[in-house]
Amino acid sequence: MLGLGNTIVSDQNFLMHVFTDLYSLNFDGIDGYVGLDGFIAEYADIHTAGTISVWIKVATTSSTGNIIRMQADSDNFVSILYHASSNTLRTTYKGDGSGTTCRDSTAIEGDGNWHHVASTWGIGEEDSKKLNLYLDGTLKETRPSSGSIDSWAEGETVEEGAIGQSSAGASYFKGNIDDIAMFNKELSSEQVADLYNSGKPSNVPTIGSIPLVHLITYFRFEEGTGAELREEQSGTMTAYYNADVNTWSTDTP
Repeated sequence: MLGLGNTIVSDQNFLMHVFTDLYSLNFDGIDGYVGLDGFIAEYADIHTAGTISVWIKVATTSSTGNIIRMQADSDNFVSILYHASSNTLRTTYKGDGSGTTCRDSTAIEGDGNWHHVASTWGIGEEDSKKLNLYLDGTLKETRPSSGSIDSWAEGETVEEGAIGQSSAGASYFKGNIDDIAMFNKELSSEQVADLYNSGKPSNVPTIGSIPLVHLITYFRFEEGTGAELREEQSGTMTAYYNADVNTWSTDTP
């Protein structure tokens, strides 16, 4: 793993902070990523219902790049990626070897703009039993068209995760990533629109429609220097990134 020895700092006083959005991380598309291992307990239930919210700016690229991936193994995972050869944004939910993928072909590669992406899923009685892909606050696709997404294999929960690559040392993202929030609940389209906030990130825990009890991770990418990321919601966790290939940027949404 790259950048061993760098630690996320837990900070649960996020409601007291003056919200700023001064920095993002720029990923080189070659070998830069943030590893999110060692925090299994906090993510145990996102395989049944969840939402990932992330801001991205996709650089011109010829390679597919994972934006974020959380997995038990290759048969049980959820991911968001940019698929370069087909010029599509994708989210995939794979349960017990059976995958469901939503796609959107909006031209976001190299457009110079920031975009908000959200993936939501849920298999409980109160959930849609579908996978949903949102771009800039708008629902782009829901899958499957009939039936429901498949549950993860019995006993499987999140074992590893990564921002900017596939968790297997491949499919590196090229571009900027900022403000990631993860929930153990399938948020509604109205709540996703509130996260999008007409194109400007806001302090997620203070958004009135967002159920704070379901917010399990919040990375604001506001360090601006060094090799630590501050995790502002759940307990102390460990993450790593290589400061030589991921660079702090003042380019933000």
